[in-house]
Amino acid sequence: MSYGLGGGQDPPEQLQDVLAGAPLTSVVPVTKSDVVTVGTAGYQFLEQGQMEKARNAFSALIQLVPKMCIGYAGLGAVALAERNLDEALTLLAKAVTIFRGDPSICANLGEVMLRLGQPGEAAVVLRCAVQLDPGGRNPAANRARAMLAGIEEMDSKEAAGADSA
Repeated sequence: MSYGLGGGQDPPEQLQDVLAGAPLTSVVPVTKSDVVTVGTAGYQFLEQGQMEKARNAFSALIQLVPKMCIGYAGLGAVALAERNLDEALTLLAKAVTIFRGDPSICANLGEVMLRLGQPGEAAVVLRCAVQLDPGGRNPAANRARAMLAGIEEMDSKEAAGADSA
């Protein structure tokens, strides 16, 4: 079984589809439980500072379920932790495009925008994180509240400076 590497048999039809770009799930079924398990492991690796393992887990999720936000959000969180802001921006924006209902993704995206010097855009995304947590219980939404307060303080200082000039 060389699968076309120097002679022999071609890969099975399902594998040919995957090699041509079909999702791996067309060959290997993935359950919601599988996604949760891999995602949880990825976030645990991230929290423990094991970035390569976290990156591998989230990359696997993108391969297995490319239409779900969890892989993109996880890789974006890794990129943010590693201060690779351009990569984080791309990945988190993709995650938000797929699913706008997670305050953690919105808070991370807002933080990236803020670090990139885009406070106006960051404020819009951070407000979304806050709106998703009206009870003030989600730690990521509370982080978004703190960043928004900082943006508002900077804005008021700039306005006061402009008024006194």
